[in-house]
Amino acid sequence: MLFWNYYSNSGKKENTRWGTGLFRYMTDQMAVQVLRDIADMKKGTKYEKSADDLLKYFCSINNIDLTSIGPEVGALKQSE
Repeated sequence: MLFWNYYSNSGKKENTRWGTGLFRYMTDQMAVQVLRDIADMKKGTKYEKSADDLLKYFCSINNIDLTSIGPEVGALKQSE
């Protein structure tokens, strides 16, 4: 999983590099997108239920409607 699928620099969205030494904080939406992708990757494995449960739990404790979360809009997704 590539971090830049979910995140883009706020100032220069086309610039996908670390370089500044700043912390990159994920929003709740980004976290749900990552957990959703993990759950999708684990389908058909013994970890499918655990990944799905974690996604649902994260959404419940953060009061997030999973259906309101769109696709990834990180820097790599924007350049496609």
